[in-house]
Amino acid sequence: MKSDSICEACQRIDFSKALGALDDGVLETDGVAMVLDDDADRFLPPLAIKSACDICRLLSNAVVRILHNDPKTGYRLYACSYLQNAPGMRIEDREDQKSWGARDSVALIVAHPERSKGTSLFLCES
Repeated sequence: MKSDSICEACQRIDFSKALGALDDGVLETDGVAMVLDDDADRFLPPLAIKSACDICRLLSNAVVRILHNDPKTGYRLYACSYLQNAPGMRIEDREDQKSWGARDSVALIVAHPERSKGTSLFLCES
């Protein structure tokens, strides 16, 4: 499905907030990712796949794998530092996020707050 539209809900997402926080080295506070949208159920399949919104379809790829017994609603869009959460990063490297500069990037993740606790790749909420 081809479209050139972005829904009103996606137009309200402030992606620049995450990019600015990344530049300042404060994207995550005490391991807690920034919430960009606390009503991210529209990114879940199959709804997002059929959406006319380009952002909804794109962010459907950012959904943490949903298990059979996971909640069906209440998902959030999180912005995380990729390097701070990437596998293989040494703990001491995580302490000096500001020095990473242009090497870091924002990772967008759609997850349920209950399911996101303690994930090994991206720690969205403590």
